[in-house]
Amino acid sequence: MAETTDILSVCEAHRIVEECVDFARGNVVGRLLMSQVERMDSRARLRLLFTYQLRYCTSSILSEDHSEPARMLDISLHGMALWCCEGLTPGTVIHVRLPLLDGTTAWVQGRVIYCNPDVEDYRVGIAFVFEQEESQTKAICEQP
Repeated sequence: MAETTDILSVCEAHRIVEECVDFARGNVVGRLLMSQVERMDSRARLRLLFTYQLRYCTSSILSEDHSEPARMLDISLHGMALWCCEGLTPGTVIHVRLPLLDGTTAWVQGRVIYCNPDVEDYRVGIAFVFEQEESQTKAICEQP
């Protein structure tokens, strides 16, 4: 995989997350409303239970060599949970490589919301980072 430090546009990041959620919908039987409340905006989010091997990166160089393996546990349009082998500090900005409908993957940015030790690994909550307000993003994405 080529190394990159490019930051996606807000519209592109939203599209990648939406496509990954569609990918998850096509690969799971049902949805689950998680009882956990997301700490970013204090509202419960509809989460799709979906386990999938992926990679995450805590550096700005997004490549196989600079990333670590993890297992996605669930995903929504606003965030995801994963298991990883290392503890991640809440507030840390990371990148996760999400699966897309065409079989490729793409990196999106997120922020660690919580990190709880599990038996052998860590359960980590990630909120996707979209740089602009939702209303601004919608207006930009809808421009011809």
